[in-house]
Amino acid sequence: MSEERKNSPRVRFNLLDVALIALALLCVVSVWQRGNLKKIFEESGVYQSYTVTFAAENISQATADALKAGTVLYAEDNGTRFVLGTLNDNVSVVSKGNWSLSVSGSLNCMLLPKDGLYFLKDGPQLALNMRFVAESETATLELVVLGIEKSD
Repeated sequence: MSEERKNSPRVRFNLLDVALIALALLCVVSVWQRGNLKKIFEESGVYQSYTVTFAAENISQATADALKAGTVLYAEDNGTRFVLGTLNDNVSVVSKGNWSLSVSGSLNCMLLPKDGLYFLKDGPQLALNMRFVAESETATLELVVLGIEKSD
């Protein structure tokens, strides 16, 4: 009888066997739930670089001089200040009179595209013809969004 016990095969599990079984189960569950996992990652989204074209009317010469390439513009929404974007090289100034200037240019912004809408990080939705007050460290102006295009 004791010989039968010694010769009978024993099933032994060690830590590696348990890890392999757990890994196999996780693989099966992930394949089974891949559609749900895809939705989770798509909903959170990724912020992408966009070029936002703007115009500003009736600003002073000092404000126009402060708008140089690389200047960071900020905006405020419900008491929260957020980064709007960085000015690109193409800021143009047109004189409208003795004390009034018109400025147009573009910003490099990080936006989250979702269902045809664009959302600023920590800020509101950005849309065409939207007006808001933007400020840099030395200037404040009211911008109108004229275009939103994906940067290369």
